[in-house]
Amino acid sequence: MDLNELKHGIKDKLSEERSALEAGLERAGAAAGAAEREHLRWVLACDRAELWRHDGCRNMAQWLSGKAQISNWKARRFIGAAYALEHLAGIAAALSSGSLSLDKTVELTRFATPDSEGELISWARRVSVTRVRERADEETSRPLEEVADACRNRYLEWRWYPEGNRLRFEGELPADQGVVLTDTLERLARDLPAEPRHNLPFEDIVGPNGEPTRAQRRADALVLLASSLPKTEAAPGRTEVVLHAPLESLSGEGGSATFGGQVLHQETARRLCCDARVQLVAHHGGKPVGIGRASQITPYWLRRQVFFRDGHQCTFPGCEARRFLTPHHIHHWARGGATDLDNLITVCSFHHTLLHEFGWSVSLVGGNPVWLRPSGRRYEPGPAPPRKQLTEPEIPRYLWAEAATYWPLIDYMRVT
Repeated sequence: MDLNELKHGIKDKLSEERSALEAGLERAGAAAGAAEREHLRWVLACDRAELWRHDGCRNMAQWLSGKAQISNWKARRFIGAAYALEHLAGIAAALSSGSLSLDKTVELTRFATPDSEGELISWARRVSVTRVRERADEETSRPLEEVADACRNRYLEWRWYPEGNRLRFEGELPADQGVVLTDTLERLARDLPAEPRHNLPFEDIVGPNGEPTRAQRRADALVLLASSLPKTEAAPGRTEVVLHAPLESLSGEGGSATFGGQVLHQETARRLCCDARVQLVAHHGGKPVGIGRASQITPYWLRRQVFFRDGHQCTFPGCEARRFLTPHHIHHWARGGATDLDNLITVCSFHHTLLHEFGWSVSLVGGNPVWLRPSGRRYEPGPAPPRKQLTEPEIPRYLWAEAATYWPLIDYMRVT
């Protein structure tokens, strides 16, 4: 075999392997598409059965958010797509076969009709998900109700990276508010000096040409906008971020401090204390001391501790409420409960009513909230864990025939 034959043989072998990999990926994509289509069918069935009404949720989106462990925004899109696919047979078939992704399907169902879906499927396969979403926004921006819905669904969220040294934003605003924000940031970014100063003991971070990039200047402008709020005690627009620091950390004897949930260096904590109000929170046995039975009303400093521990949101599974929060006495005040940290938990006004008027209860187990239905059963919104299979080592062989008689009872005990 000469060298050319060897090269062609290797090339053919690599081509076969590549084809096999692509075929495997396509088969997996088709299987995933079929499963996603089936999932949307069950979403539709659960909504029509109004299962959410029995699980202490406001609506189907909140119920699905907890069950499927997705955001409320995505849950609303899934529910809308589930209803639309009943009348869009072509898009439903494209999803089931894997020729259309779930993301593109959800966006197409926002504006597709039975007459236009054939052309839209061909178009959507050639463009990105972002372009499909943009067209959906263009096609559906006319009704006034959707403009109001955009206002109701505005949000701003962020998350810290695991290493704790970076913050990522995600948000959504109505068009008018978005224009105000972007115009303000662009204007501030243009007015910033060529080399903005940073509160870091390092050289300025700049772009490849020695100047900050446009995106970096926008980030600096956002920080400048937040930092320029009035700092007087009486100013209503003042922003307050709590620094949690043990005394030994501030005195240089060890320990660590947290600021907005992030661990800070001792020197950084001491710098922040140079221009801040200092409030003492006494601890006993590692826990902040509450006020016991002195009052049913939770003092401001203790409310901060409760909200900080619970992530500043309602603790009901799937509820993302961050406003109208209140500390709830786990062991009711009227029955001798104390106003202490380990007897308080964060709930929104809706789920606070659930606890008092509708027989639900909540407790803290190992610092984690556990919600109980009126029947006393634990509320678990996520997917059920796989059932444990009984094997021969667990049941002697001569008992298998007898055990089979009791399978219905065993299944009943597992469910209840």
